[in-house]
Amino acid sequence: MGAIRFKTKLVKEGTYTFLYLPSSRLHTRERLRVKGRINGYSFAASAMPWREKQHVIPVDEALRQEIGLAGGEIVHVELEPDLLPPIEVPLPPELAAALKGHPAAEAALKGLPPAHRKFYVEWIQAAKRPMIRAQRVEESIKMMMEGRDPFKPRKQTRAKKRVVKSTRPQTKARKSPRR
Repeated sequence: MGAIRFKTKLVKEGTYTFLYLPSSRLHTRERLRVKGRINGYSFAASAMPWREKQHVIPVDEALRQEIGLAGGEIVHVELEPDLLPPIEVPLPPELAAALKGHPAAEAALKGLPPAHRKFYVEWIQAAKRPMIRAQRVEESIKMMMEGRDPFKPRKQTRAKKRVVKSTRPQTKARKSPRR
């Protein structure tokens, strides 16, 4: 896919400002990193699927102020895919060693989006004590093997409250005398 040129309205809703683009112009319904120019000013962002047949591209406030736009204006846009490889975060030694014994977990980790891999790495590195790091490595491998999303918390089941029936006879509560 080469460069795409089009005119569109800069939409402002609340604190968000963005551009709409028909998905047919990008030839995908997936999220796609893009770079280009708005009225001649360079920018880079993610084009994200929106509703049925559109992508939405957020325009940050700094760029808007630099261009001198408030929202609602017609802008000239040039886009192209940003083909830079995602930044790889080096694995902590504990996780790298544990993955060697679990090839399925290693394959699962490689198949995750960069943000999810980064989450596992930073979560493990945040532990200061070796015992906690080892527990987090173990939990990470378990989550990878189960295919769980690290950003979605596990459903917590609450224990039912145990109702204890008293064997004492029920009495009416006495009102305290007013003084």
